[in-house]
Amino acid sequence: MDSKASAESELGLLINQTGKLRMLSHRAVMFALLAAGDYGTTAAAMTQFQNAIAEFAQITARLNAEKTAAAKRGGNDALAQCDALAAEHMQRLDQFLTRAEAIKAELHATPQGAPDGMPAFAAFVAGELLASLNAIIQGESNALDTVIATRKDKQAGALGVINETAEQIEKISLSVRLIALNAAVEASRAGEKGRGFGVIATEIKELSESATRSAKNVRDQISTLS
Repeated sequence: MDSKASAESELGLLINQTGKLRMLSHRAVMFALLAAGDYGTTAAAMTQFQNAIAEFAQITARLNAEKTAAAKRGGNDALAQCDALAAEHMQRLDQFLTRAEAIKAELHATPQGAPDGMPAFAAFVAGELLASLNAIIQGESNALDTVIATRKDKQAGALGVINETAEQIEKISLSVRLIALNAAVEASRAGEKGRGFGVIATEIKELSESATRSAKNVRDQISTLS
């Protein structure tokens, strides 16, 4: 996550992927039950069960990789600050995969009837695993809120600096305009000898007015961003 924009996108994707783990875990239970129907293991249901486990494993691997990367980035990382991928919750993802593999082995060994470990597996998915997935999503959401708030604070600070610069331009422009006005008055008093100086005074005045318009445009742009 090198930039704030990419960090926000990455965290949004992680939230989406973690939410998908909830769906995959419940799908795994459903297809495991279908695969162990009264009429024996259904090949199609078994395939769907294995696919759900495989996709769950892929997403878990990505979360583990992100946890490692967050630790390397240090304490300023939003994921690390919010402890979004806490060890106890990540361990439950691994426990799900271990239990799912055990259920798969039982289904192959006993092609008819629900595996003995099925009730405990279903209870784990609906209880401990779901609680951990909800906690991970909440942590990821908190991390996203932190990144967005940091970006807005920096943006507000940058706009403040620009606004101060615009104010300085306006002050300098006003001073230059007064100088140009005084110069024009002195040039008119000097008559023919002050004509050239009067031209310069006019150009200085026009430059001052241009700077004032530029400062106003900057202020207008700031108002649309803030």
